[in-house]
Amino acid sequence: MYLSVKNLSKTYLKRSGFLNTKTSAIHALQDVSFELEKGKCLAIVGESGSGKSTLAKIIMKLLEPDSGSIHISKQDVLNISKQKIKAYRKKIQMIFQDPFSSLNPKFTITQILAEPLEIHKTGTPNQIKAKVSKFIKLVGLSDEDLKRYPHQFSGGQRQRICIARALIIEPDIIVCDEPVSALDVSIQAQILELLKELQKKLNLTYLFITHDLRVVKYIADEMIVLQNGNLVELGAVNKVFKNPKTKYTQTLINSIPGSI
Repeated sequence: MYLSVKNLSKTYLKRSGFLNTKTSAIHALQDVSFELEKGKCLAIVGESGSGKSTLAKIIMKLLEPDSGSIHISKQDVLNISKQKIKAYRKKIQMIFQDPFSSLNPKFTITQILAEPLEIHKTGTPNQIKAKVSKFIKLVGLSDEDLKRYPHQFSGGQRQRICIARALIIEPDIIVCDEPVSALDVSIQAQILELLKELQKKLNLTYLFITHDLRVVKYIADEMIVLQNGNLVELGAVNKVFKNPKTKYTQTLINSIPGSI
């Protein structure tokens, strides 16, 4: 199995009361386990506060869990040395919810796309230039767009730029954190279709965080459902939709207003 997460737990301590003297525990993740094959898309579903973002941050190594293990292609992620974290971060990239706030407004699109390649020292200036041109076209934009700045693009175009930036260092896994929730419905479908095309073309592995089960049905192969830090549902998308095991999942499915 390409990605293996076993018994992952994370608890936050919250202080409250007079002079913050009271301490309470918030169980963000409790004994969460799942696996994912290379080239597949796993949706991580749940309401706000369910543990989706905590799980993503731990996989990205932006947060340490209290217990559990993560292996990607048999590499022990949680015990990577500090010297190897940079190399690990090249393997796993994120596409964020808000494409505008995740792009440097002072940079041209060329600078934005070249930056990850320069950070990871990937190629000569000419090779970087060629790769920037290749990836901007891969997401449906042109060389002319490289001279422009983020504010000169629509929300959907900005998300295409964010996708190009995430892909340009050729990662093994892409974490998609609600990547279409800030976009109009008509644009959502275009971006989801682009992500599906790129997945096939580049054999990408997606972790797709969302609260929208319409999106899950459209793009994901498998899904897990988190509720208050607990994994309450796991399985192939079509099987979960046809036969949910919990009332919580059934409620989420029943709340779908329509299909994409």
